[in-house]
Amino acid sequence: MTGNEYLQNVLNVKTYVYPAEQNTQYQAVLTRVLPIIQQWSMGYLEEIFQSGSSAKGTAIKGKSDVDIFISIKSSCNTTLENMFNSLGNAMTIAGYNVRRQNVSIGIKVGNIDVDLVPGKKDIGNTNYHKLYVSKKDSWTQTNVKLQIQNIKNSRRAKFIQLTKIWRDCHRLEFPSINIELVVIEALKGCSYDIDLNTGFMKVLEYIRDNIMTLRLVDPGNTANILSDDMTENEKRIVQMYAQDSASQKYWENIIW
Repeated sequence: MTGNEYLQNVLNVKTYVYPAEQNTQYQAVLTRVLPIIQQWSMGYLEEIFQSGSSAKGTAIKGKSDVDIFISIKSSCNTTLENMFNSLGNAMTIAGYNVRRQNVSIGIKVGNIDVDLVPGKKDIGNTNYHKLYVSKKDSWTQTNVKLQIQNIKNSRRAKFIQLTKIWRDCHRLEFPSINIELVVIEALKGCSYDIDLNTGFMKVLEYIRDNIMTLRLVDPGNTANILSDDMTENEKRIVQMYAQDSASQKYWENIIW
């Protein structure tokens, strides 16, 4: 089996071959949770849409299967922290086991893992939102729709998925949004039809050489430096594994 064949096989096993499968899951989940969200929002629901890796086409199995962004009107006067926690409470009352994550509320709908991301819309005709960041007990501003479009336009979905799978194989702390931007940067100037074997090795070598000093800027808000969300130790461990992976002779020892 060639390197390209091996990596394609990994993708076939670990990703959604048919995007329609995820759209069907999204609709099934939405039917279940929308009434709860509408009641919780008390009339302040602006819109609700599919977000995260499922919307970007970069999802892998074993992580959140469906990401839902919940846009709350700017006129809502509750705090971001209360908005975040009260959504978790509403889902608990509805019978779901809730996981309070960094900017999302994680639940399981049937056998589908779901992340609910509440955000308060900025004033005016804009797609910018403020999100509560629980790890820092703070907030951040971003444009989720712009993030989605940025990844779709990059045409690097397979390499982003491979890097996420590699991260999970080695149990690394490496946020998905950081991976997306690193892969785009690593393959800048490369052909869009670069083969998996060559392209993924370029990504690993780029991580090895640049992760410690790389400045990753949120395409949805240039004031939001995403690389700061990783500690120096987390970056160092990612660099160490990238260095080891790039030196291996066989893909079986790198990703599986």
